[in-house]
Amino acid sequence: MTMNRLPKREEGSIFIWCAAGLAVLIAFAGLATDIPYLYVARHQAQTAADAGALAGAYELPNGGKARNLAKQFAGQTPIIGQLLTTTQVDAFTCNSNNGAIGECLANSADPDQVTCITYRDVAHGNPMPLFLMPILKLFGLGPATATSSGWDAANVSATATARISINTCGCDCMKPWSLADRWNDVNGNGTFDPEVDLYIPDGEIGPSGEPPSGYSYPADNGLQLTLKVGNPQAVITSGFFYAIDFPPLNSGGPAPITGGSVYRENISGCGEWSSVLVGYQLQVEPGNMQGPTTQGAQELIDSDPTAFWDTSCGCVYSPQGITSPRMIRMALFDPRLPVVPGRNFVTTIKLAGFFLESVQSNGDIIGRFTLVSCPGGAPNPECQQLFVQTVQLVK
Repeated sequence: MTMNRLPKREEGSIFIWCAAGLAVLIAFAGLATDIPYLYVARHQAQTAADAGALAGAYELPNGGKARNLAKQFAGQTPIIGQLLTTTQVDAFTCNSNNGAIGECLANSADPDQVTCITYRDVAHGNPMPLFLMPILKLFGLGPATATSSGWDAANVSATATARISINTCGCDCMKPWSLADRWNDVNGNGTFDPEVDLYIPDGEIGPSGEPPSGYSYPADNGLQLTLKVGNPQAVITSGFFYAIDFPPLNSGGPAPITGGSVYRENISGCGEWSSVLVGYQLQVEPGNMQGPTTQGAQELIDSDPTAFWDTSCGCVYSPQGITSPRMIRMALFDPRLPVVPGRNFVTTIKLAGFFLESVQSNGDIIGRFTLVSCPGGAPNPECQQLFVQTVQLVK
């Protein structure tokens, strides 16, 4: 016996399949849109954490100021257009945190490092909103919580640790000026008199147990000095106004390049041969060179005009942070070695970091001792007396 089956009605099935397919399509579109968006946010969060850790590491010698500076600099780097508040950034030295996170565990006894963590998450009230991922709510994904991302928002954070490395014996981008290291000026005439005055290099003691006489950090942090004299009455030797030429005489490069235009370029920028190591001989550039000096120094100041020395923290305030072109490096020479008038040379005994503060009407260039970065430098345990230090990120 043959039975006739009643035909099934399929008019509405296409809508079900279209709805399911559209949901899947939107889900994939969400992955294609929101995942790259979150990747950029994560990269920017890491950049902010790196900036905070590096800035804090430079302030480690000043104790508790490191944490505040790290949070300040991390908050100046936007994450998808939003700056972080101080409550959305955490910063501490590894010692103060007792090595509680992985970046500190390997070096928990080392106080010379700062960890900075940036947050855009639910717990800190600023999670990353999502564009198309809410479609995942249809697939059972819950809302974001303090511990996990959800269909409505994502949690993003980044961590960076920076550490002051051993001081270096050389740096690139040195300025074409050189100062005598400090000596005990017994007669107060501003000139080193071998039979009267006493210079005690770092790491040595005087004949009667005197400590080293040279400039040192952090004891001299913020000390204001004339980096390049313009007054002929203030020179240490006739004709030597603290100007020098690059390359150094014994660096293996070409002969020192003289002249006002190259000298000015070495002030306002980074000269091609401006790398200096301890022990290098720097040829003296005789004469005042007042015009090129003031022009080059003013160009540096104009490149970061709002930077200033903040006496409240004993540090430099600059919108450009540690990359400010006014954070400069110079060579110091041994005052016991006489500077002969003319195109002679001085020998580098240490390096020093300065904040270029002002240009005076008489041609004096004024700066303050401080820690600066050391491009091109390499850690060297034999140069622990130097002002210039390298700061490195520890991942």
